Amino acid sequence: MGELAITRAFGDKSFKMGIKAMLEEDADELGAGGVSDDATKDLTAPLVSAEPEIASIVLTHDDEFLLLACDGLFDVFKSQDAITFARQELIAHRGEPAEVARILSDQAIRVRRSRDNVSILILVLRPFWEDEN
Repeated sequence: MGELAITRAFGDKSFKMGIKAMLEEDADELGAGGVSDDATKDLTAPLVSAEPEIASIVLTHDDEFLLLACDGLFDVFKSQDAITFARQELIAHRGEPAEVARILSDQAIRVRRSRDNVSILILVLRPFWEDEN
């Protein structure tokens, strides 16, 4: 839609209006008529929401690490594939989360060609790679 997609939590009011309202606002600014209801039946929902998706989980002593990432990673990796990749790299790099995050983001951007931003945080909960020797 010709807009740079950046954070939506506080800004980009127009993206929270829905396509129909955006088109009507543009038509008002241009002095044109509104948009017909037939053409916009499913276009009233906001394009983005400031409402976060929240999940709560209880960690156990078996949990090895947390992988937190934005959708740019998960556009090109299935969740379990990203976990498997990160785990293999954590073992290979003796638990260096910054290096593993760099490798994983490089894989997403350069190899798998993610077209979205890729932010990754890896939090090691226990040194599981020592069990692999």
